[in-house]
Amino acid sequence: MATVRMRDTQDARAVELDAEVRFFRGLGNAQRLRILETLFEGEKNVGQIANATGIPQSQVSAGLNCLKWCGFVASRPEGRSVYYRIADARVKQILALARAMVSRHAEQLYTCTTLTLEEGGPSVEATY
Repeated sequence: MATVRMRDTQDARAVELDAEVRFFRGLGNAQRLRILETLFEGEKNVGQIANATGIPQSQVSAGLNCLKWCGFVASRPEGRSVYYRIADARVKQILALARAMVSRHAEQLYTCTTLTLEEGGPSVEATY
């Protein structure tokens, strides 16, 4: 009986871990991070985000779709446009914390061979 409960607990933790990995994958793309940074300035539509970031509109739309699905952004229609905003103020806090940690550990992050192998190459920028 204890083995069954332990297995159920392990299975539940595995599901939680998978959700946490997906959470970070949602943030693990340079374009999506740029979109979020633009939305920190306030609500914007796809065209405004594309102009502010230099990212093509189709890629902005794809990034917003992911960010919305993951709960990082919310949207509202207005006329023929859809406006996007940060869905949860904690997103800004998470990214501020990440920046602080990156600035402290940048050299280790850039030289981590494990991350480079997982990404399939030397640069995250290549994953637009």
